[in-house]
Amino acid sequence: MKTSNKPKTYAQRLASRLQQQLLHHDIDFTPTGVFKKSPLPDFYWDGKNWWFKAEDKQFYMMPAQSLEARLVDMGLSRGRGDRSPGEIEAATSFLQDRHSVNYAGPLAGYATGLHVQPGELSILVPNETRPVTAAPGEWTNLRRVIEGLLKNDDHDQTPYFYGWLKVFLTTYWATFNGTSKQPMPGQTIVLCGKRDCGKTLLKTVLIELFGGRVAAPYEHMLGQTVFNADLVEAPILEIDDEAASKDPRDRLKLAAEIKQFVANPRMRVHAKYMKPVTLTPCSRLIICVNDEPGNLMVLPMLEPSIEDKLTLFKARSVEMPMPTHTTELRTAFWNQLMSELPAFAHFLLNEFEIPEALRSGRFGVKHFHHPEILAAIGELETTEARVMEMIDEMFKYDSFYELERRTDPLSVPPRYVAEGEPFGDGTRKKPWIGTAAMFQAIISSRFKNRGTDLIFRYENSAGMLLRKLAMSYPERVKANSTVKGQTRWQILPPPE
Repeated sequence: MKTSNKPKTYAQRLASRLQQQLLHHDIDFTPTGVFKKSPLPDFYWDGKNWWFKAEDKQFYMMPAQSLEARLVDMGLSRGRGDRSPGEIEAATSFLQDRHSVNYAGPLAGYATGLHVQPGELSILVPNETRPVTAAPGEWTNLRRVIEGLLKNDDHDQTPYFYGWLKVFLTTYWATFNGTSKQPMPGQTIVLCGKRDCGKTLLKTVLIELFGGRVAAPYEHMLGQTVFNADLVEAPILEIDDEAASKDPRDRLKLAAEIKQFVANPRMRVHAKYMKPVTLTPCSRLIICVNDEPGNLMVLPMLEPSIEDKLTLFKARSVEMPMPTHTTELRTAFWNQLMSELPAFAHFLLNEFEIPEALRSGRFGVKHFHHPEILAAIGELETTEARVMEMIDEMFKYDSFYELERRTDPLSVPPRYVAEGEPFGDGTRKKPWIGTAAMFQAIISSRFKNRGTDLIFRYENSAGMLLRKLAMSYPERVKANSTVKGQTRWQILPPPE
């Protein structure tokens, strides 16, 4: 039988080469040239970028040219036939099909590697944030700092603090080790105290306890940016009062975002140039605030729906257990605290038990509100009571009467709004109905000497105030209707 001397086609040459590779258990191809090495190389495609696994077991982003070079190093050819795809092209397509992920990026609480998120989303965590490894030992200096800040004869806040940390650290490791598929939620904590009392030091220690990665969510919470991929990467999210707004509208937004963050472990994540996905990071929010009234105004308004989602700690000024008056001494003190973190983690995980009376089925530990902080916030929130007194006086002198009949609330005649002047029979029986702008105009006109310029110092202060009044006095203040996009409010006279 004669052997044909015709030159082999590209497909025949490829098949011959693949057969040799298969025999040597090197690279396996389908007859059509599709790459099928088993196990597949650790190259992953996130829809935009390629990722490869390095010798340090972490994943790094690489351009398509780098992928091609790596495939060439594995023995694949850049050449291609007239009708068949080349080996590199075939391998790339096969990897995109088999090693494609919906999202690639760090995720707080998850080890390096592949994970499945809600909705069967496949994600690649290229690098992990690992908490300090627990080890028995002494943590004398760190204990003195914590207990100096949070413990005195009147209030021992440490059981709540240790309980909150124990739950967080336990659920973080459970998620990290894969024994829990969904992190346990936990309260947002507020550290409130005098300037330079040590609260920022405590926050920084907690950041290091959980691996050192931190992010600032405030801009995203207020809607100032839609991109938030950095927020799911960090175990600790922080808000400082220096960066926060005192505008009541922003306080309402912050309250809504905190409720969502605490109650719902799922977070919609939008990285730049990528399609948004929903992930379940394991993280906590810490707010540091000075105890001056102006700084307390950054805290969200305490209403029933958020009370159990906030823990308010009062931080006292503490004398540091080591000298810190020079840079060298401060560095030595910090290094000492860092050396005690493994023992502190061991205490939280293996020694401390949450008292039965403080346990919570939802968050692991109950919330705590220091009474001094509550009192300070309460003084800020007395605006509603003051305004209700003004409203009652308006009804007494019937000063709402003219506003019901005018389209321009700013032109209220002085004889109807002059403080102390009665009108009609002296008692208004009908409810008042009007917009926030009308309400602001008449209150400001009649009570201009009672600080109304501060009450209505922001553009939408009147609307925010009426919403708060509706929550505090639902039997008297309520949203009546919406006309052309404007809410009309109804205010009832005081009961007889």
